[in-house]
Amino acid sequence: MAKQAPVLWAQREDCIYLTVEVPDVKDPKVDIQGTTFAFKAKGGPNAEDFEANIELYGEIDPEQSKQRTTGRHVFFVLQKKETGPYWPQLTKQKIKYPWLKVDFNMWKDEDESDDEAGAGPGVPGDMGDMSSLMQQFNAGGMNFDMPSGGMDDDEGPDSDDDDIPGLEQPEEDDEKKE
Repeated sequence: MAKQAPVLWAQREDCIYLTVEVPDVKDPKVDIQGTTFAFKAKGGPNAEDFEANIELYGEIDPEQSKQRTTGRHVFFVLQKKETGPYWPQLTKQKIKYPWLKVDFNMWKDEDESDDEAGAGPGVPGDMGDMSSLMQQFNAGGMNFDMPSGGMDDDEGPDSDDDDIPGLEQPEEDDEKKE
């Protein structure tokens, strides 16, 4: 009997992103028709059988859908038959499956614009590339260089610039009394 493959999902108005997590995947077989998604493959260190069968909430256009295989995952972009509002869930039945989880790396809320949420590291709107963010600030005329004197940019003396008093020496009288 085949093991259930873990599946991550996210969506946009026009497509569904699915990630099937099977390490060392070999010979993936995919069948996408209307509202069904079927996946079978061998994977893992023992070349075990994995599968994922999903009855989708809405219709998919199999001709426009794409897939990409890496060493640990098989990624799918399933084009919705009709562009429109987000689906309330991925599956037709409102059941929580333990092997089906939201892909928060790819998730974008319906009311977010493209520049607010990125689809991964290095994508505009993502905080993954801080160097480009700093360049944008510097282009706006903001200067993030430290003043030559450190955090103090004023030249006048501060109350903490006073000399530190030395340590008090113990009195010799106390030692002689004992």
